Amino acid sequence: MKNFFHSEASKQVIVNGKIVEDKSLKMNYDGKHLRVQTKDNSNTKNIELTNNEMTDIVNKIKKQSTQKRNKLTLKEKLERLLKKQKTQKRKLELKSKPKTKSKPKTKSKPKTKSKRRRKSRSSFVSVYPITKN
Repeated sequence: MKNFFHSEASKQVIVNGKIVEDKSLKMNYDGKHLRVQTKDNSNTKNIELTNNEMTDIVNKIKKQSTQKRNKLTLKEKLERLLKKQKTQKRKLELKSKPKTKSKPKTKSKPKTKSKRRRKSRSSFVSVYPITKN
């Protein structure tokens, strides 16, 4: 089975009827060679890569990305992981607790003389004996 890949992309920016930007990219892969043609306004470039060259490029990119990640010491990596876990736990706790509105507190007012009298009058009324007819 023969591998085959073809891709094209292009972009044109036109302002007031004039072409301001004209870019395009064409790629062909036949299983052995990758042929790339780029065009930027009037500049055209052709690149041809073999399978070995493509794997070398991909390996270099992988190596660079792992080097960036490996710059941290083990201690620093663990500290970052622990911080992430703590913040995730806090977020979960905050989400799980239901929020209730607190009732406004009112000051208790001291009893006035008039309220005391009312109580005493009402107690006086209840003192009368109830008679049956």
